[in-house]
Amino acid sequence: MSAWEETCKELLTRYPSLNALCITDLEGNIWGSSSPSFSPPSDLIKKAVAAINGQSSLSSLEVCGTKYIVIRNESNSIISKAGKKSCFLTKTTQMCIMGLAEDTESSMHTANANLSMSRIAEYYISVGF
Repeated sequence: MSAWEETCKELLTRYPSLNALCITDLEGNIWGSSSPSFSPPSDLIKKAVAAINGQSSLSSLEVCGTKYIVIRNESNSIISKAGKKSCFLTKTTQMCIMGLAEDTESSMHTANANLSMSRIAEYYISVGF
């Protein structure tokens, strides 16, 4: 297991509102993932980075067989939804962090997952990523 994979798993423990987490470079090369089944294709990451940078638009994205509709594209992040599922993609200067969350009957994870993704990104930005 790589250090980045361990980091992704540790971050899921620290931020339980997230179900899955993947860290890539800006070209979509995977550095680490919390699960082997969560490995977004590089072209998806490239399209998302281009949309975040304002170079193109992105209305939806498909992750792990689920089509998510983009509901927000802000300064460094994209938030998308598919029913009770949410997909978050945050860009720093060197990496993309993608996280998945799912609301349940007893817990609304989307808001907490959004905050968790912001905190993860803030940390990596603070250490030069």
